[in-house]
Formats: sequence, C-alpha cells, structure tokens
Amino acid sequence: MEQSTVKIVYPIAGSAYPIVEADSLAASAYITASFSITLAGGPHKVKWGFDKELVGNAIFYDQFSAQFVWNLAAGEHTFSVASEDGSKELVQFEVA
Repeated sequence: MEQSTVKIVYPIAGSAYPIVEADSLAASAYITASFSITLAGGPHKVKWGFDKELVGNAIFYDQFSAQFVWNLAAGEHTFSVASEDGSKELVQFEVA
C-alpha cells in the first residue's frame, strides 16, 4: 500500500508572518513549523530546514511528526522537508 509521505502543515505556502496589523513590520519573528512523514517499515531518515540550512533530522519507523518554533529574519523564506526515499515538500512564505 503506497502512502503520501511528506506533509507540511505549517507554515502555509505564500503567507506572511507574523500575523499582525498591516502597518506593523517585523525585523524577525518566531515561526511555528509542523510536518509529518509516513513510510512503512524502517528505519527511515528525514531532514528539514529553512533556506537550505539544515535545522534537524531524525531516524524513524513507520511515522514521524514534528512541531517546533524557529526565529527567522524579515524577508522571504523556504521551509523544506525531505526523506531518503526521495519524497520532499517545500513551502515559501514571508516574514514581514
């Protein structure tokens, strides 16, 4: 049975963070990231990061999920998650 492997829950693609009044500008913000990955058996490897910088990695069996907070400077960013089987997902968003 084949399953969709990587799912990024947050940040939301194309969104701007932090969510504040329109006339407020942030120099940086703490961004929540959340994702899950499902691959039968194991062990499997997954890695994740912002803007091509590795933030974390894990070895897991069957399913892994993570939620964490990371500080990012103002500007456009990419959050990506990739597994050893070639599955990957990325979202682009902005800290403004």
